[in-house]
Parts: sequence; structure tokens; C-alpha cells
Amino acid sequence: MPKTLHKVQKQIAKQRRKLDSLHENSRDSKRLRRAGEREHKLAVAASVTMKGRQSFVDRVHFFKENIQDPPAALSDGEMAQLITRFIARHQPELAQLQQERRPGRPPVKREEVLREKIEAEGREFESGFWLPDMSDEENIKKLAKWNGEWSSMTFYPQCSPSAPSPARFRAPSPDPLPSLPDQPSQNPASSSQHGSVLPDMFTLPLLLSPRPERDWNLRDSIQHKEGEDEVVLTRTFGDEKIRVAFSLSDIQDLTENDSALADEHDDLDAPTNERQDRGSQVPVAPEEKVSEADQEEEGFEDEDKVPSYPARISVTIEKKGKGAMQIETIAQDGFIQIQNVGYFAKADLANAASAEKEWTRQSLYSGPPFGNLDEDLQTLMERYLEERGIDSALALFVPDYIEFKEQQEYIRWLRNLKTFVEA
Repeated sequence: MPKTLHKVQKQIAKQRRKLDSLHENSRDSKRLRRAGEREHKLAVAASVTMKGRQSFVDRVHFFKENIQDPPAALSDGEMAQLITRFIARHQPELAQLQQERRPGRPPVKREEVLREKIEAEGREFESGFWLPDMSDEENIKKLAKWNGEWSSMTFYPQCSPSAPSPARFRAPSPDPLPSLPDQPSQNPASSSQHGSVLPDMFTLPLLLSPRPERDWNLRDSIQHKEGEDEVVLTRTFGDEKIRVAFSLSDIQDLTENDSALADEHDDLDAPTNERQDRGSQVPVAPEEKVSEADQEEEGFEDEDKVPSYPARISVTIEKKGKGAMQIETIAQDGFIQIQNVGYFAKADLANAASAEKEWTRQSLYSGPPFGNLDEDLQTLMERYLEERGIDSALALFVPDYIEFKEQQEYIRWLRNLKTFVEA
């Protein structure tokens, strides 16, 4: 069943010819409302992510423009001076706004924004500042060739000066889940051992409620070992233990999934009278009567959409002494689509780690396909997951993380092969 608003509208229009004649409580009206809500949540999550990324892209642009000619490594003191210039870049505009403000008048919004930004960057300067590693000449050369895209910023390693300096520096790291620590480690070896620091922009946004328990603490919850295919996110929600697992190999199934989904798309694009049951009495307008201009417009709309791959996500919710519920979902285009919901009286069967438990698990009733359930029950299950942070923000994050981690594993795999062949 199509999930995006465009596809839902297209399917209903082919069946009924008009969308404005639907009853407000009809099944198709509910489908349209749900698709519209999903579209809105996706737009909000994408907007939050892009705004967060852009602030760090602008920051790296500043340091790129201040590279010496010829490129040379900077000392801790020189980097501290450069950071001070970066923080003070808005001071002239702020001073002008303060000068133009008449006595007794409240500050304008722009003045408040600039003051808050300067104060926030000043606090970051004291606790750990996020910037490209400019203490290495080779890294400076890479920065000079940077193409201005967010994804390319991950090539710059972490910068941890060994000597005390006015600022504790942190640089874009190979990990796309940054968050600035409150007390950064003073030991460079300790910093490299526990991974790198990441910007707060990757904190999943709140879309439905302001309660902090809906946030994923990505820095602490991600579990992934080098060389393994599975990535696990863990968290608690009240007395519940939530485990979210997905596979890096899903990105390899892009071609196969595209061909598998082709039949569904062809079925949606086929003339409605070809899909109409013979016994149906609903009058249907033949597809051939649709104007050529409308058909061309639909074609352009489909071409503009960038194809994405479905990422399978297994969600396990466990309650002590009450068993576990396992929900199989697919994340694609910012949507979480539930495929199946299963219950296990023994929680250890939900994620069977032995052949015996896997055999026992296979003999249990797994429940009906999710699409066969009542639509109201489907909606309740979707809201149940959203309340626990399994929402469009997670659906946006998982494919991006899979793509990044798979690239890292691919490079590691190539290095291992090279080492083996040359040995």
C-alpha cells in the first residue's frame, strides 16, 4: 500500500476520479490524512537536520577561507586566535544594531539572535570547539580542496592538542554522529580510543511531544563493532528496554529492491480499468481520457524523486517479567512502515542467540500481516512506536548511517585484502 501523499492521492484519484467528494470519515479520507501527517513530519525532520548541518558547513567554510598561502600547519595558539576571530565575526553587525536602537527601545530579534549565537560559541570555546584539524599540513591541504558538502567533512580527523591551550579543540570526525562532551578528555589517547566528538545537530528532533525521553542519546546508545554487519541502538522508556537493530548490508540490496518494487509501481501506474474487478459496479473513467499534458506532468514528478533503498529495522520492546514484543519495520523516504508485530512470552526468544532458541521461535505463531489489521489498530501501533522515538527522524537517520558505516567497512575490507595479498 502506498505511503507517500503523492502516491495516495494518485491512487485514490484513479479509483474515484475526484478527491473533494470523499466523506470525511471514509477510509480514503483517513488514508489521505495519515499520508499528509507523515509528509509534514518528514518535512519538519528534514528541515531540522539541514539547518543543523548548515551551521557547521558555514563554520568549516570560514576556516577554509583563512588557510595560509602556502598551506601550513597551525599551532594551538594560532588556532585559538582563529577561533576568536570566528566567534567575533558578528560583533560589527551587533554593535551597529545596538547603535541604531533608540534609547529605551527593546532590542530587535536579529540583535538577540546574534548575542545568543556569540554567547553559545563562547561557551563552546571553553568546553571543546568543533573545527577542522588544522594542526596537520596534509589535513589543511584536504581542507583547501573541500567541495563544500557536508558528507566530505568526515575526512578530517580529530584534533587533540597535547599541550594546554586556551581552548580544547575538537574536529570533524569520521563518525557522523557527533556531540560535544561537557568535559572533553585531556588525554589524546583516551580521546581516540572512545571515538570522536560530534555536533549536537544529530540529536533526533522532537516531532510529537516535548518530553525528553523521546530523544535518542546517539553517542551512548549506538553499538557497532568493526567488521560486523549489525548495528544496534538501545535505550529505556519507563520500565521498557528498547532495542533497535538494522543491517549495513541493506544498502547492497538497492538494485534488487528497485526491481522488486517495480511491479508495485507499474500496478499503480496502470490504467484503473485494467485493475478493476469484473464484478465491480463502480464506474471508472478510462485512463486514455487523461490529457497528455497531465500524463507528462505526472512523469516529470516521478522523475524528480530521488530513489532510496528500504532499510529493515527490527524493534524489540521488553518488559521485565512480561515478555517482549518484536516489530519488524522498513524505513524508507523518512517513513517507518510496520510489516509485522510479534509477541514472545519469553523475552530471550525475541532476539534468539542460539539455534535451539531460533528453532523454538520459528514454531510460534507470529501474528497476521500488519496490513491485514484494522486501520484504527494500525494507527495506534504507529503512534505507539512514535511515542518511543521510532519515528520519521529515526527513519531519516538510519539510511544515512548505514550508507556512511558501509563505506567505512568497505574501506576496511579493501585494506584487509591488500594486507593479505601483499603478505
